[in-house]
Amino acid sequence: MTEAVGEDILEGVDVSRDKPTNKKADHLHSIEDEHAHKPEALNKKALDIITRVRDKLTGRDFAKRNTLEVPSQVELLIKQAVSHENLCQCYIGWCPFW
Repeated sequence: MTEAVGEDILEGVDVSRDKPTNKKADHLHSIEDEHAHKPEALNKKALDIITRVRDKLTGRDFAKRNTLEVPSQVELLIKQAVSHENLCQCYIGWCPFW
């Protein structure tokens, strides 16, 4: 009886004397190698975010054609921050469906 249980437990276990392998790590490396040289593997959303941050840093967040000076950009950000449309969405009691 114990022989049968022992065989069931060891079924699927590699008992070779070779060095142990990490199948999960090997699989991850094969995936990385597969996508390493493909330019289309770049994430479009990540590129959009990088572009948005670059626009903010160069003063082109509000007007794509004109570069805003820092005081103008700060003024527009403050206007956005205190606008009723944006503030009402932050208010927890605001429920448009009631």
